[in-house]
Amino acid sequence: MLGSKNRFGNCPFWWIFFVTILNDNCLAHLLAPAILSTKLQLKSDTIEYVGFPQSALSGTEVEIRLQCADDSDLTFQVQYVIRSSPCDKEFFDASRHVQVKDLLNFYFEHEFEIPPGYDYTKILFYKSQPQQFSCRQSHGVILLREDEGLRRPLEIHNVKQATSKYSNILSPTTSHFVRNQQHIIGRRQQIEKRFKREFAGLNGDSLDGGTKATLSSWHPVQKLPADGIYFLVIKFTVIKSNSFKKTAEVPLVHNLTVDVQWRSPYGHLSAIDYPLLRFYAFMWLFYAMLAVI
Repeated sequence: MLGSKNRFGNCPFWWIFFVTILNDNCLAHLLAPAILSTKLQLKSDTIEYVGFPQSALSGTEVEIRLQCADDSDLTFQVQYVIRSSPCDKEFFDASRHVQVKDLLNFYFEHEFEIPPGYDYTKILFYKSQPQQFSCRQSHGVILLREDEGLRRPLEIHNVKQATSKYSNILSPTTSHFVRNQQHIIGRRQQIEKRFKREFAGLNGDSLDGGTKATLSSWHPVQKLPADGIYFLVIKFTVIKSNSFKKTAEVPLVHNLTVDVQWRSPYGHLSAIDYPLLRFYAFMWLFYAMLAVI
């Protein structure tokens, strides 16, 4: 009996298990979900931001779906930004979670600047055109889609560190596009388009390209051109709400669900998780053998 206890106590599985449980940081980036959902409460004359960080592989497509809780008379405008960072700590560090929420406005508006404390010179950046939706006219799920002719690839931006104090960098600035720097990524996507169109049956440029857009359930808004850490920031601006149902004391709140999917050519695994796929399989077999022995 004593021998069995010693054997059980020396099993490496339990050492690894307890170390993993005690060290939250070691799992901070592993098995990051690629299908994310959050709920927003929109009020009259308000602007809300929501952010989704993700480590993504080259060719990953991003889909954004919205769903109103009811058919209320709510009209809102949606615009989103996708930007990259070479530092995963910038978006994923749990200790900066509250600060990142406060910096959503900065990440959205300041496309040529980075927050204080980081030092890099280039990012990939994309800002969509604003789109307007109505909950009453949507009758369920709202898909963010852009005309293929108007969609632009992510652009390479030269950035510099913001010199203002933290309390001042949240003020919005005018957004500009650097079209003369997009030819590198744009040419790469054009080559991929021509390559895909050589094969019969591929009617689109998405991962679901074998299906017509009217029949497909997959409608991405953007394709990421390189492996990296990305941050999706979505801005919601309330245009109109049924204000006659609210009072100054109890303002009417509209509930909205935001669903985001990051789908790579290899499924929904992130860029950090995918290289470890074989390691996960090996460790699963290893510990299964230990359990049987």
